[in-house]
Amino acid sequence: MNFTFYLPETQKVSGPIYLRVLNESFRLDFVFLTGITMAPQEWDAEKERPKNIYLKKNKNISAVLDRIRVELAEYIRQRKTGKKAVTKTGISKKLSEIITTKALQQPENSILSLTLSYITVRKEMICHSTTNAISYSSGFSNVLKGFFIDV
Repeated sequence: MNFTFYLPETQKVSGPIYLRVLNESFRLDFVFLTGITMAPQEWDAEKERPKNIYLKKNKNISAVLDRIRVELAEYIRQRKTGKKAVTKTGISKKLSEIITTKALQQPENSILSLTLSYITVRKEMICHSTTNAISYSSGFSNVLKGFFIDV
């Protein structure tokens, strides 16, 4: 399975990153638009990723491209082991799903997922001023104490 990300050579300004899925044993050769844009001067064609992955934007793009590789390979493998056809439409839908979903899904009942759910519920009351943030953080720690079980 070969996933190749590239920018067209004729592209002079920011444009979409393309994905080519090639597997000769499965007889696949498809090209997709990823919906992710990148300037040609920021793209490393040899490594198939942004040049400076230490910039936040480029790091996020690189993470999405890695996720696309892993999840599409798994999707195609599952389809083949289930003896189902791998179609361009199916891969396109999976690609759209990968790009639109968040990078990390937190495990249920983890401290991070509980924190995120608390923040979501209290979003209207959370303020960016320092005085309110302090009062909320003390109340927040009291709320979190209820989630821990003393052993």
